[in-house]
Amino acid sequence: MLSRADRPLPEVIREFAAFGVEAGYFVPTAAGLAKSIIDAHESLRRFLRRKGIHDFESQGQGTSHKVIRDIDIALTDHMEVHQISLYRPKSKSGDPRLWVRGLGGVAKPGNLLALFVSAEGRLTLVNCSDSATWSSRLVTGSPLNAALSAATISDSAEELLARLRDICRQGFIPSLRDGPTGIGFTLETHLGIAANSRRAPDFKGIELKAGRTRGSGASATRTTLFSKTPEWKMSALGNGNAILARYGYPEAATGRLQLYCTLASSPNSLGLYLQVAESAAFVEMLGPAGIADLTWPLGDLEKALATKHRETFWVSARQRRSPSGAEEFLFERVTHTRQPLVTNLGPLISSGTVEMDLTLSRKSSGAARDHGYLFKIWQRDLELLFPQPVVHLLAE
Repeated sequence: MLSRADRPLPEVIREFAAFGVEAGYFVPTAAGLAKSIIDAHESLRRFLRRKGIHDFESQGQGTSHKVIRDIDIALTDHMEVHQISLYRPKSKSGDPRLWVRGLGGVAKPGNLLALFVSAEGRLTLVNCSDSATWSSRLVTGSPLNAALSAATISDSAEELLARLRDICRQGFIPSLRDGPTGIGFTLETHLGIAANSRRAPDFKGIELKAGRTRGSGASATRTTLFSKTPEWKMSALGNGNAILARYGYPEAATGRLQLYCTLASSPNSLGLYLQVAESAAFVEMLGPAGIADLTWPLGDLEKALATKHRETFWVSARQRRSPSGAEEFLFERVTHTRQPLVTNLGPLISSGTVEMDLTLSRKSSGAARDHGYLFKIWQRDLELLFPQPVVHLLAE
C-alpha cells in the first residue's frame, strides 16, 4: 500500500511535478522482496499501459507470456541497467506482477519507489526513500537530474495570450452576469466565445478557467478541474434522489431538500468523505456507516482530467465593486498548463488536495437537479497535476 511508504507520497509527487514528470509508484513489502514478487496494483498498471511500456490486460498467463525489458535504476552517481519482468502467473487468477532484478540491493521494505519514462523512452526506477539518491535530483548533471530534466515538455499559445493582454489593457471591466459564473462569462464574451454547455475546449483547443483573486494575488476560490457523474451501477446510492433522501437537508427559506457540500479525505460535517479503494481502481464517497455510497472508476476520472485539460489557461482577475455596487474585473494573470500528470490524481484525492463538491437539490416535480459532481483544486496546487506551469503577467 502506498499509504505505508516511509516517505510521504504527496511530497514526492510535488517534486516530480516540478520537473514536469509523471511517475508510477509502488512500495515493496518484506515478503515481496524475499520472494522476488511485486504486485502490480491498478494505478501502476494504468501508468505502464498509458506510457506504452506494458499492457497487463492483454497479456496471457504463465512464463511463456512473460515480458522482460531493460530498466535504468538511478543511483547517486550513475545509472545501472537492470531488467524488469512483467508477467501474470497461472496461479491466483493471474494477478499482475513485476520484478526488478537486483531490487533487493537498492530497496528496503516500506521504501517509496517510483517508475518514470525518460525522454528516450526508457523505463527508469528511483528509490525516493534513499536520501542521497533522491537529493541528487537537484544536482545539475547528476544521472537523476539529467533524466528528469530531459523529460520536461513546454509550449505556448501566443494568439490567446495576445488577446488576453488586450483585455487587460482595458482595465477594470463590468461583469456581464451576476453571481459566481460572472467572471467566466465576462471573459468568454470579450473573447467572442458563445456561452454553451459544450465539453470541448473553449479557444482553439485551449481550455479557459477564470477565477477571482484576493488583494494578495492568491486565488479566492478553488477551481473546477472537471465534473464526473458516479458510476451508478457500482454505487450503493443509485441516483441523485437517493443521495438527497439519505443526506439532504431543507433549505432555510423554502424548505426545498438540497445537498451542497465539499468532500475531501476527512469526514465533513455530514460525515461524508472520499477515499481511493485499496485496489487503487476506484474512488468512493463514504458516509458515517463506512459504505461506498458513490463510486467512480479512477480510470474514468483520469480520462476526464486528460481530456479536459490537454492545454489550459487559468486566468486570474482582481475583483472590485463600482460605486453602484456592480462587480468589475481586471484580468491580469495567466497560468498556462498542458498535459496533466494524470497518475497523480488518485494520490491527490487520497491526500485531500483534490476535493469534490456535491451540488444537488430537489425540483418541485420531485426529480433531483444537480449541477455536476465537481472535482476541484486550489490554484496554488496546480503544479502537482501539471508539468512546469508557466505564469504570464498580462500587463507586461
